[in-house]
Amino acid sequence: MTALVRRTTPLPPCNLLPSAQARSIPTALFTSIILPFLDLRNQRSCLRINHACNLLGQVAFSWNDLKVSMKSGGHSEEDLFRPEFTKRFPRILHLDLSSWETSWSPEDQKSTFDGQLSILLARFPDLQSILIKSDQMTIHALPALANPKLESISLEDLRLNSDSVAIETDHLESMLPHWPQLRSLKISGAELSPNFALLLSQYCLLIENITVSYINDAFGRVFACPNLRRLSTDSLITDDFLSLIPTHGSKIEDINLMSLNITDRGLSFLGERCPMLRSVQLDSMRITGEGILSIAQNCRDLEEISLTGGYAVDGCELDISDQTLGQLAAHCPKLRSLVLSAGCTQISDGGVARLAKHCPQLERCSIGSPRLTDKSIYHLLHNCPQIKHLRLYSSTAISNKPLVRLASRWPFLQSLHLGGLSITDEGVRHISQCSKLQTLGLSSPQLTNKSLEFLAKNCLRLKKCFFQHSEQITEKAVQSFAIQCCNLERFSYPKDTLSDRDLQSIRTSEENKKRLIHNAKIIGTLLLFGSGSYLVAGTSGTAQGLALLYAMRSL
Repeated sequence: MTALVRRTTPLPPCNLLPSAQARSIPTALFTSIILPFLDLRNQRSCLRINHACNLLGQVAFSWNDLKVSMKSGGHSEEDLFRPEFTKRFPRILHLDLSSWETSWSPEDQKSTFDGQLSILLARFPDLQSILIKSDQMTIHALPALANPKLESISLEDLRLNSDSVAIETDHLESMLPHWPQLRSLKISGAELSPNFALLLSQYCLLIENITVSYINDAFGRVFACPNLRRLSTDSLITDDFLSLIPTHGSKIEDINLMSLNITDRGLSFLGERCPMLRSVQLDSMRITGEGILSIAQNCRDLEEISLTGGYAVDGCELDISDQTLGQLAAHCPKLRSLVLSAGCTQISDGGVARLAKHCPQLERCSIGSPRLTDKSIYHLLHNCPQIKHLRLYSSTAISNKPLVRLASRWPFLQSLHLGGLSITDEGVRHISQCSKLQTLGLSSPQLTNKSLEFLAKNCLRLKKCFFQHSEQITEKAVQSFAIQCCNLERFSYPKDTLSDRDLQSIRTSEENKKRLIHNAKIIGTLLLFGSGSYLVAGTSGTAQGLALLYAMRSL
């Protein structure tokens, strides 16, 4: 189990230290860095040393963040429920149980997740936010969450079945009066009724953020919440859901609707009734330029727009032209992120030129059009110096030429995806100068092992690499690349796709290989002295023993 505690106020002075060694460690380092990363069992052992080492207790009132990640079984799981531990953190405000898989049971409780959760929450009466991710939670745990101080609640992976103890909408409705301070709510795995939305607007007047699943159009009553600013759902709602937005007074700033059924009619409701809108994320291919412009013309503070329906509906095209893109950019000069799916076949270099001209603050640009060329990158390089994420993955006409200026114009570039078939190792050499790069995707068949050498030398932060059509890259080069790039989590090329586990296995195998080579060198040296010396070394196995053998050889 791991416990992470975050200090939010200055540490009190403490001059008592147990020994000369402990005295050499800065107090702030000891309390804010060393102790929080010990598991609970070792923390308890450390606290028992003496009063001087009891620093954790002395600064307990300055720590308010606790993240618990544990697997089932083991004595460390018990520690979380011991009074001496929880008493040391009387002001824990934020509790993260997203990785909690538990099996230990107190003597006076049944062996259930609910019983253990109830004990734990009773120890932290000042809790303001909690994150629980478990399909073990049932209705019996809900009373423990009846804390009026809670401001943020996230209940994920709740059981969606017919069990008598499964959490259903009426159980959650009964909890709403207990959460008058609630500002953020996330519920997944439980179907929520329109009545839940109505009660939410009546009892939780401060609610600002809502993320839900399994809702229908009538749940749009939730827009009656007077302070609602962000709403996200993956349910298959329609335009009728958006029609329930009040005609005046809406404070919606961020909306994420992963529904294929939204049309221009729904966007007209959104644009006309949500003038404060800053971020729109939609997953519908039934949207045209008319719907997008209805938002752009009314929401001048728009900073992010994402239309990713092309991934969900194969073969569909998103009806957005260069003219539409230009008008969108002209109406929304504050735009920082634009994501258009692979279905945007009408957009060309001209549309990107208008986008770059009107939106100099652009940080993320992703356009899936096969009509883009080097000119698009040149326009962005010239007008948008803050680019951190660029994705022009559907175009095959991109070459090495614009890549020469990447590092000088975009020093903070973090992710790059280009579909150019003529990009060579020389182009990758220029890309590798972007030292902050974390994700790279290329589709050129001309790339060789040399590209990996350039990246391994300069891009030490790389986490994900995708080389499509690069048949010349060999398995041996990939293994060497994985060893040199210790942060790499995923690598894909035509011959294989390596996950984080695969890459870790390669690194472990290399370490074992080095260890075997080292041991072989030692054994080879020992064999020079004969079997008697080998036995002597076998009993010592230390550096001193090897030094002795070398001395014996000189004799």
